[in-house]
Amino acid sequence: MADCIKEVKKALKGRLADETIEEIVNDLQAIKDLNLKNGTSRAQTAVFKRRNEIKKDIDNGNKQLKRDLYGNVLKEKNAMD
Repeated sequence: MADCIKEVKKALKGRLADETIEEIVNDLQAIKDLNLKNGTSRAQTAVFKRRNEIKKDIDNGNKQLKRDLYGNVLKEKNAMD
């Protein structure tokens, strides 16, 4: 960040006070950090949502498997009778 302040000071050629430049750069850094944090929470939300979808698919698959097995047991029982 010190390099950034140095480059901004060079580019402005003394048109703004050093304190103002540092304040602006610090504000920009804070906004950048906030955006990264929000992006991370959106990514986490997407991951949790996808995880729940996968879990639901697995649960539905297990239920279907149980139904199929129970149906096979009934068919075998009927065939033996």
